[in-house]
Amino acid sequence: MQFIYFDIQLTNTGTMPITLSQITMKYWYTWDVTAGAPTELASCTYSLGVTGGSCTNVTEAFSVVTPALADADHTFTLGFSSGAMTLAAGATAEIGPGINKSDFSTFTQTNDYSYNSSTSFTTNAKVTVYLNGSLVYGTEPTN
Repeated sequence: MQFIYFDIQLTNTGTMPITLSQITMKYWYTWDVTAGAPTELASCTYSLGVTGGSCTNVTEAFSVVTPALADADHTFTLGFSSGAMTLAAGATAEIGPGINKSDFSTFTQTNDYSYNSSTSFTTNAKVTVYLNGSLVYGTEPTN
């Protein structure tokens, strides 16, 4: 597969609004590079329930996991700029991010920690969520 695409629904299960710029989410994956030195590229195909819409206030970043963990040597981190505003109690934001390599070489998603083969929304505790840098949802990979 040349692209990793997934959809995220982020629901505020609390009783108070959450400032979205305090939230980050990590997709844990393996880089699967066999030759050359391609770079990682991010795309956001849509966002719903986020002020600005059309991914305007969605941020994306890549990190190398050192030392590499089981089924995860990289992370793709999604977050929000200050323009995203807040997520009301009980409200849901939805984001459609994607990853590809600059040379369009393939990924093997089945060896990615966060991979979920479902074609509909389902709970995935292997995509982690952080509030001000502290883990609030999910389980990080270990060795």
